[in-house]
Amino acid sequence: MSLLIIFLFVFISNALIPLSTCLEGTSTYYTSYTENGACSFGPMSSNINKGYIYAGALNEAMYNNAIQCGICYEVVGPKGVIRLRIVDMCPSNDENPKCKGDSTTFDIAENGFSLIGEKSNGGANVTFRMVACDIDENIKIVSSKGISNTWYNFVVKDHVIGLKEVRITHDNSTFYECKRSKSNTWTFTSSNLLTIPFTIEMTSINDDKVYAIINDFTSEKEYQAFGNFKIPSDTFFDIKNLQKHNKNDDSEECCSMVDEYSIIYDDKFEGTWIENSNSLNSLDLKYDNDCYEGSYCVKTNMKQYGAFHFYAQYPASLQQYSSFKFFIKAKKECQGCITVICGDKKKIISITQADDWIEEIISFEELGYTSDTISSLSIQNNQQDTTYYFDSLSLIKNKNAPSTAKCFDENIIPNSSISVYMFFIAIILISLV
Repeated sequence: MSLLIIFLFVFISNALIPLSTCLEGTSTYYTSYTENGACSFGPMSSNINKGYIYAGALNEAMYNNAIQCGICYEVVGPKGVIRLRIVDMCPSNDENPKCKGDSTTFDIAENGFSLIGEKSNGGANVTFRMVACDIDENIKIVSSKGISNTWYNFVVKDHVIGLKEVRITHDNSTFYECKRSKSNTWTFTSSNLLTIPFTIEMTSINDDKVYAIINDFTSEKEYQAFGNFKIPSDTFFDIKNLQKHNKNDDSEECCSMVDEYSIIYDDKFEGTWIENSNSLNSLDLKYDNDCYEGSYCVKTNMKQYGAFHFYAQYPASLQQYSSFKFFIKAKKECQGCITVICGDKKKIISITQADDWIEEIISFEELGYTSDTISSLSIQNNQQDTTYYFDSLSLIKNKNAPSTAKCFDENIIPNSSISVYMFFIAIILISLV
């Protein structure tokens, strides 16, 4: 029975083992994911079936000359969570502005991105961590076209964790290091002729080794290695240089979503919030005179029933927030001159002190707002044309808010169906013992 339990563990645990801490990044999407990517793994199917892993590219700085090729990440976005494998690079150029710089950007295959974000928004902020790839097959080696006994070029793929070094030996005593190209091919070049059979030694980022024997010089041929890398349970990796270190004792079980909602305006609109006002005579989002705090605040001259309006590209969960807080200032006192609007709920407030900053906190419960999400907020002027100043707009976190942490669920996303299938078989076998 113990052997069957081990069997069960092997088939359901690989996808659940984190290999890094949770970090924040951005994401975009691309449509050409079925084509051969920069990692040279070949074309990818768009048919989501058993064993399917979504495709992704990293920005050029993070791609780092192909060291990320074949590594899997769990990515949490506003709509959900997926696991993807790095198969491509997002170039750092004017056509891909989000892929410039050193911060982490995932360019995700269109069919995977739609599960975590809205394509109409062009992208989404995400949290992510490195995880083991859900691959229950041996590592594969694919030889390139035009190989010979003086130039042997090949791709290594389907490794469950990162690959850092490849060497070749024909006598198991002299090893020749292969050079990794930006397109993720490994090359043997030497004045010594390569003789068959020879052995390819592959080393993981955890220093585990797997071997494959090559018996011929056939171009564009696929070979099976003797197994796959071991997946460490107590080791984390730095996602930039892939150096290993001990797993943190306080590491999160699942990654929490990026908080894009708490700060609405602080010198500028933050997170997912976008200004979309109407019926204003003027609007200055960078006013810099006598602000409540920071360098900038908002100055606007509003027509009667004009509104300072802003919305969230990805709606906020009402469970997470209790109140809307902001600071307002006007030159004159006024009674019932402002209406705060959330959805179809409204609250009228007054300016009780002239030319002084007033803090307003609008409770959603007090407002009677009960929808599941908060998608937009408005501050409306009820009198003749008036100038108002706003600063430090925010949502106040609910102290009893549920966790926003999410883990990839292979029972929901069909790219790990084989693991679920093996789970039920193992349960049946255990019951028969």
